[in-house]
Amino acid sequence: MDLERVLADTPIKLAYFNHLAASIPPLPVVEEVNRYFDSVLAEGSASPFTEPECYRRREEARTLLARLVGAADPSEIAFTSCGSDALALVAGGLDWRPGDAIVTSELEFVSSYANWWWAARRFNLGLRLARGRPPGAVDLDHLASLLTTRTRLVALSLLPNSLGTLQPVADAARLAHSAGALFLLNACPGVGMVPLDVRLLGCDFLAGTGRKYLRGPTGTGFLYARRELMERLSPPGVGWNSGEWDYGTGEFRLARGGERFSTGEPAFPNLLGLGRALSYLEGLGGPEATWRRVRGLTARLLQGLRGIGGVTVYGPQGMEGRGAVVAFNVEGMQPAQVADALRREGTLIEAGDFLCPGPLRLFGVASVARFCLHYFNTEAQVDRALEQVASLASASGRPRG
Repeated sequence: MDLERVLADTPIKLAYFNHLAASIPPLPVVEEVNRYFDSVLAEGSASPFTEPECYRRREEARTLLARLVGAADPSEIAFTSCGSDALALVAGGLDWRPGDAIVTSELEFVSSYANWWWAARRFNLGLRLARGRPPGAVDLDHLASLLTTRTRLVALSLLPNSLGTLQPVADAARLAHSAGALFLLNACPGVGMVPLDVRLLGCDFLAGTGRKYLRGPTGTGFLYARRELMERLSPPGVGWNSGEWDYGTGEFRLARGGERFSTGEPAFPNLLGLGRALSYLEGLGGPEATWRRVRGLTARLLQGLRGIGGVTVYGPQGMEGRGAVVAFNVEGMQPAQVADALRREGTLIEAGDFLCPGPLRLFGVASVARFCLHYFNTEAQVDRALEQVASLASASGRPRG
C-alpha cells in the first residue's frame, strides 16, 4: 500500500479514530462529486452529454460492488441511501407468511433489531434473540436451539458497533440453511475493512453502507441479494425508473434485479462518489490489503492499551476474532470524559453505547470509549494516542503499568 499517497489524499488535521461512525472520503472521491456538479453547471443535469455518462458510471459502481462482495452478477446489487434502508428492503419486502420466525441476536445495533421488530409486528412473525457470550460473539449453540421449521430468516451483524468482535458468520449461515432458513449479514460495520465473499460465507442477503470503511459519500448504501431472491422482494414503492409501463395493457413490469428498487432520479453525486471510492479501494489492493494494514495497527493499539494500568479493554484480548475496533475504559473516568480529553489533544474517538448495548452488558458496563482504526491511520498516531490514554490513567490515580 502506498501510504504516502494515501496520506496525501487524506489531509485531515486530527488523528481520526471514528471510522465506524463515518470515515473520511479521500480527495479523489470529493473531486469526483465536485466534477459532477461542474458538468451540471456546464451542460445541465439532463443533457445528452451528462446524463448517459452518469448512468454508465452508476452501473460501473454496481459492478465494483458486486466484485467487492463476490456477487455472481451486478444485477444482485441494489443501491440504497444507507445500510438501514438496505435492511428495510428485506424486512418489508420478503414474501413473509404469518407465523414465520426471524432469529437475530442480542448483540445487534438498533437498525438491525428495529427492522426485524417492525417486520414481526407488521407481518405477524415470531422474533427470537440468540444470546451473546464473552468475548462478544453470538452463542451458536443457543442460536441453533432457536431454529425451527418456521424460521424464515437468520440475521446477524458482522461485528457489534460497541465492541468489535467478529461474529462466526459462516457457521451461523450453515445453521440457518440446515434449518431451511435464509441468512442475512449486516456488513455495514466492516465492509471495506474485512474481505467478504457472499458465496463463501453463505449469505443470501448482505447489507452495506458507503460512508464507513468504504470511505464513500454519506447517503450511500447497498443491498446484495441472490438473483432469485431479489426477484421475490417487493419494492416499498415504484416510479418511472423501476420498470416498464405497457400503456396498451395497463401493466407495469418491474425491472429485473436490483434496478427494481430505483424509483426516480438516481442520486448521481453520491453514486459517482461511491464508485470512485470503490475504485480507489481496488487501487490500494482491495480489502485484503486494508485488512492487513488495519490488523497491524489494531494489534499495536491493543497491546499498548493492555499495558496501561487502570485501563480495561473489552472483547477479544488479541487479534483473533477482532475487527479494527477497540472498546476500553479508564478507571476513575467516565468514557465521555476520556473521549473529550483525547479530542482536546487532537485525537478523535467516541464514547457511549453506540446504540448497541447488548455486547457491553456481557461485561457489566453501560458505556465505553472506542477506537476505530483505518488504513490511513499511522503508527505515530497510535503511539501518541497511547501516551494520551496513559497520561489520563496516571492522572486518575493509577500507575502507567
